[in-house]
Amino acid sequence: GFSLQWKDPLLQSSHRNFRPVDVKTGPDGAIYVVDWYNPITCHQDDRYRDPRRDKAHGRIWRLSSAAPALKPENLRKITIAKVLDCLKAPENWTRYQAKRELTNRDATKVGVAIQKWVRSLDPKLPRYEHHLYEALGAFATIEKVEPGLLQRLLQASDYRARAFASRLVGRWHDRLPSPLKLLAPRVLDEHPQVRLEAVMACAAIPSAKSITVLARVVDLPMDEWIQYAFEQAVHHLRSHWLPAFKKGEISFANPNQLAAVLNKVGGPSVIAALKKLVIENKLPTNSRSSAISAILAYGGPEDWKAFAIDSKLHTVTGKYNSDSHENSLHQLTRIAKLKKEMPTFSLNELLSSTYPKIQEHALTLIGVWKHKQSSDVVLKMARSTTSPMNVRRAAFRALVELRHPNAKATLISYTKKPNPFSLRQSATESMVELNLLLASRLTSDLLQDTPDSANLNSLVRAFLNRDGGAESLEVALQRRKLKPKIARKVLQSLFESGHSHESLVRILTSSIGETNPSPKYSDALVQRILQDAKKFGQANRGKILFKSMACISCHRVGGTGGVVGPDLTSIGTTLSVDRIIEEVIWPNRQIKEGYSVVQVSTAQGRVFRGYERKTRDSQKTGDLVLQDPGTQKFITIKKKDIEEKLTTGSMMPTGLTALLSREQLLDLIRYLAELGKIKQ
Repeated sequence: GFSLQWKDPLLQSSHRNFRPVDVKTGPDGAIYVVDWYNPITCHQDDRYRDPRRDKAHGRIWRLSSAAPALKPENLRKITIAKVLDCLKAPENWTRYQAKRELTNRDATKVGVAIQKWVRSLDPKLPRYEHHLYEALGAFATIEKVEPGLLQRLLQASDYRARAFASRLVGRWHDRLPSPLKLLAPRVLDEHPQVRLEAVMACAAIPSAKSITVLARVVDLPMDEWIQYAFEQAVHHLRSHWLPAFKKGEISFANPNQLAAVLNKVGGPSVIAALKKLVIENKLPTNSRSSAISAILAYGGPEDWKAFAIDSKLHTVTGKYNSDSHENSLHQLTRIAKLKKEMPTFSLNELLSSTYPKIQEHALTLIGVWKHKQSSDVVLKMARSTTSPMNVRRAAFRALVELRHPNAKATLISYTKKPNPFSLRQSATESMVELNLLLASRLTSDLLQDTPDSANLNSLVRAFLNRDGGAESLEVALQRRKLKPKIARKVLQSLFESGHSHESLVRILTSSIGETNPSPKYSDALVQRILQDAKKFGQANRGKILFKSMACISCHRVGGTGGVVGPDLTSIGTTLSVDRIIEEVIWPNRQIKEGYSVVQVSTAQGRVFRGYERKTRDSQKTGDLVLQDPGTQKFITIKKKDIEEKLTTGSMMPTGLTALLSREQLLDLIRYLAELGKIKQ
């Protein structure tokens, strides 16, 4: 990838309509900047109708030095040889226009002239290699394949030349004798951009052997762009390499490359090959983990037992790898919740493990698969004072899932003092699944004893994920008024959970005290706040406030923060200040596309909230895919399980600013309005 380093701006303005959107170097050597010159920059549908949107004006800025302007050649009136000499110009504009002009001349004559021009170049010139690069670009412009020059630039010292040459191999593959032989070294190039171009070039060659060449890229570090190109290449070439692979007509340099390809495709025939690789233990750790995940996802109970439950597969040369076993069980717990199969094989070996994470996953599976034969062991582990907290928490949940006759009494006993707060919280969270009314009363007592170090996110989520849970939590909060410090902690957990519930916000802000109810929207009020924020707001104080209010837990700024809401890194340059004010005080007036929350109630009494995402499979089946705002994970809800679907608006609740004084509100607005702007 690339990193950005800020330099002193060449052109800047404090005018709100200043919107530089493109920049080019002109034929005279000056810099030309396209200024959109518009007060409205948001691209939502409703903003296209905003009366302030300027559809008639724009500006072009010209920046030049004191030196005389360049006088470009009239390319149409000079010879081919002189046009080619323009490829040596320091300005990209001149070189680009020269190549364009070559397309207006006789292609045969141009080809001969380029060859002559290349031979005339002095290898001692500082920009010799760049001139060769321009020559190859000229050949590409007239679509004349030049293998000799192409091979020279594939070995160039400048990675950009090697990247360009690799791209051309893919474009000219049908006119080159051995294109894959040319690309093989570049797939393993020292520079990631060259590797990226080489992978995409391989993808352009419709041959089964293309996959074996591009797969070599997995032996070197892969950034997100190479990862994406690799995955797309695997799918694009699938009709060529998969039949050949099944017939044994192609082979890969090592098992890691094969596993990387197969993991991207899946399917019964592919899974068999993955199983063989895993069993023979020929894969490095990361590839092996991915292979096992694919096997578990496509397989059934037999594969689950062999590749996740049994410890044999995770024992190599007599040494047990608990991390590998734990990771496989973690994948299986995710898969088991989505599958209908309810295997009955024993999990007692896992329960007796000395590794707490292994025990935790086993308890989760017992609950999901309703293994009542393990009920007594689960109860014993829930009551064990020597078990780690994560194990007891999983045991509590399993008791509820199994509807154990002693579940209620056991949970109640651990919600009381003098048990540690974390144990009381875990027992209360499990009670939410068993008895909402009782859980509400227990929560009311629990919150009074909340220590400063407590994290209440999971408790709040437990209520909000149950049908009627938000209302039960309201009852708990109203039963005994919270101390302001605790109310703030619950409010922060509410926001961090990715759910908004206005009545809960009102109750909590009331407990905090010193609140200012959200005013009724009016354009005049927005303008007053805007002017006051400019005049009195302090961005440095607003930054501190942004973090202390837990805004950072939902929004990212400069690569830091949560992902529940939109990234605010450059909001000051993409939204007008009045629009920022609207978003903060009245978040439901205009909701950014893709950030309107959908709430779904299921036949099982569960409540899911998130952003609806359409996939190819969901459009076929009618199932609903939600992206959890807090975790960014995708949840698939079967069409038959959906009882009610509602669009509830913005994730950010109205009334959040009720906690702020007028001065604090102005500071926050000023801080947001400055985000993304270059400091003068």
